[in-house]
Amino acid sequence: MIAVKLIDSLVQNLQKVFSDYALQSKGKSTDNYEDIVKNIKVYAQYIPLPSAVSIKPKEGRIIPQDFDKTDIECSFPCVVVKFNEMLIKEEGFTEQSRVKVKILVGVYDDEQAEQKEHREKSGDSDTRLKCQAWRDVVNIIEKIQAFLLTLENRILDDKYSLIANIKSYLFEDQPQPVYMGQIETEWDVARPLMPNFY
Repeated sequence: MIAVKLIDSLVQNLQKVFSDYALQSKGKSTDNYEDIVKNIKVYAQYIPLPSAVSIKPKEGRIIPQDFDKTDIECSFPCVVVKFNEMLIKEEGFTEQSRVKVKILVGVYDDEQAEQKEHREKSGDSDTRLKCQAWRDVVNIIEKIQAFLLTLENRILDDKYSLIANIKSYLFEDQPQPVYMGQIETEWDVARPLMPNFY
């Protein structure tokens, strides 16, 4: 329960951080997809299934639903706050819990389509992708780090204490046109021990 409340608190606070931050994304209008600008969404644990997907049990089984990568690309840009693990050790009259939380950052950038259009107009024969969306990922990571490091006494909602070593990185392999990075954090959460009546 403590870890879930920590995740919920991070999601709520990061929603405020990104309330006015928008990036390129995919959007669906009637029957086709188009590039649009969208605010960054913040999710707890997982990116939701695309809205066109519904899972209907059939004879006690879950039937896999068909959706393509464009349906998933519509979920970006996003930040996903993920519970990773919890370690508990007893100290005196309290249990000290350390919760590890990963914050996944993802953006969408279909630069391949943009560059193809540019090459056709300019006559440029360079077919290499510029792969610049990593810059958006790093900017989002830095915005999250700035929020975390400016918490008064590194305490979130008077309950969760951030451990100062924050690790951030980009993933080596990027599933273009989606680009991703991650932040790893640790939080101390103290809670009183319940009396033993046995």
